[in-house]
Amino acid sequence: MSKLHFIVIACIAAAFVFMGLQLIGAAKHTKALMMQVNQLSAQLAVTQADAASLESALTQSANDKQKLLDERISIERIREKSAAEQERLRNELASVNFKVQQLRVSTNEHVKDWANTVVPGDAIRLLKYAAASDNAHSNSNKARLSNPTSRTTSQLLTNNHF
Repeated sequence: MSKLHFIVIACIAAAFVFMGLQLIGAAKHTKALMMQVNQLSAQLAVTQADAASLESALTQSANDKQKLLDERISIERIREKSAAEQERLRNELASVNFKVQQLRVSTNEHVKDWANTVVPGDAIRLLKYAAASDNAHSNSNKARLSNPTSRTTSQLLTNNHF
């Protein structure tokens, strides 16, 4: 029996040694997995920080886009008002020019002489100043006329006798 005891004890000891070796291997494997988990946790934190940064940038971009769209709408409204005002002024100018033409061909000689007299230089300078300031605030890349008052000035300085 002693031999049998010895074999049983040797088998039990071998089993304990085998289990010990497996336990050491499992501990090393667990340690490696824990390191991998820690690395992945660090990568996750970096990725979450990047995602938060990108979300913030995207929100800011969306806000900027909305501001630009609002500004565009505002500019369109201003341009529409400006176009309407220009049209109103064109119509008013046409009406006034028509009335001046009627005065120039009036049957009343005093009115006709008054309508055909030369416009004073101060009035011409005022017209030039108004035209120049209009072109200075223009949104286009080029002026519509090279000298916007040259035709008007020449018409005003000449006596239009009919």
